[in-house]
Amino acid sequence: MSNTRPTPATARRRERQDWLVGIVIGLVTLGLGIGVWFYANQPTEDPGRPRPAWVDLGRMTPQLADGSFVRVEISLQVNDKTAQQVLAPLTPAFQSMVTQLGAEMDSQDVLGPDGMRQLSREIRRSVNDHLARQHISARVQRVAFTDYVLIP
Repeated sequence: MSNTRPTPATARRRERQDWLVGIVIGLVTLGLGIGVWFYANQPTEDPGRPRPAWVDLGRMTPQLADGSFVRVEISLQVNDKTAQQVLAPLTPAFQSMVTQLGAEMDSQDVLGPDGMRQLSREIRRSVNDHLARQHISARVQRVAFTDYVLIP
């Protein structure tokens, strides 16, 4: 049988390798810990970038020119919270504009995705024209429908 006892040089090399493996594992763990800490401490919002805000007009059911109805729930996207605060008190006027626009359109005008886009453009145009006449600088960027049902 051969002698399986390590020589002193082999034992030192083995001990040095064990230390290196331990140091590498420690450095990797430390790096991961620092990475998680930086990721967790990132700001959730960029304060320099304005966030869009929404003005909810609620659910309405305007009657169309041909006697049918369209049930809509509308939200208006504005630039920021300041514009939202300026436009929120004007919600009844905006609802009246939507009702008036509905009276000028018939069921074929509001049918399908093209009709929804057309109604959206008309609402945005009408609201922004009203704001310009009132010398209010806030503007509606987009009109979103959360409910849109044509009722014959």
